[in-house]
Amino acid sequence: GNQYTPPGAYHYFSQLSGVIPIAPTVEKVNYLNTRGDKKGHVPTVQELLVFARDDLKANYIFWQRVPPYVDKVLEVMSWKRQTSSPSGGLRSACPKAYPACIWN
Repeated sequence: GNQYTPPGAYHYFSQLSGVIPIAPTVEKVNYLNTRGDKKGHVPTVQELLVFARDDLKANYIFWQRVPPYVDKVLEVMSWKRQTSSPSGGLRSACPKAYPACIWN
């Protein structure tokens, strides 16, 4: 956004991290290009994960099961960084909006 347009949704994800659960969805359009105007690049599944984890500060990621990408998503999810913790490397702290979290 700028002085004439509001910021996009991504601005609020990182701003509200730690306050409410952050749960972006990776959709078909996200696999195809990093920008809505198609002037970006075709991201790797790892780049999508890193963006959601580090920039959006996600607690959860919902991956749309798009056939050409499903196997790569499953491969990346099986890497040690994702399997070494119950949260898969994502933020696991209880959001402030909840009085308590249930831990199993």
